[in-house]
Amino acid sequence: MKIFSIVSKKVSYLVALSALVLIGCPVGFVLADGLKYYGNGISLATFLDNLETVTWVVFVFIVVMCFIIAGVIFLTAQGDPAKVKAARSAVLWGIIGVLVGILAFSAELIMRTALGV
Repeated sequence: MKIFSIVSKKVSYLVALSALVLIGCPVGFVLADGLKYYGNGISLATFLDNLETVTWVVFVFIVVMCFIIAGVIFLTAQGDPAKVKAARSAVLWGIIGVLVGILAFSAELIMRTALGV
């Protein structure tokens, strides 16, 4: 069991590092795009649109990772009722997260349309 915990920690660190890289790249692109136009007077609306795009990319990445983790929990459950229950809970919360995220982005679009922005 000691080896399993060491491998588990290494995998956890690798997943965390790759998540930071995958999340950091879009954020860097938004900042670089904003800096590119900074001399020409980038507008706040353009910056917020870029930030919204990055937020959506990060959201999708987190959702995909959530469902992958839930799938791994299902695969490693081996019929253990507690692990199967935890995996079902992870899938349920993943679906709830997707619905909340879509609702948040939809609400923003509805407000923009209503205000004519």
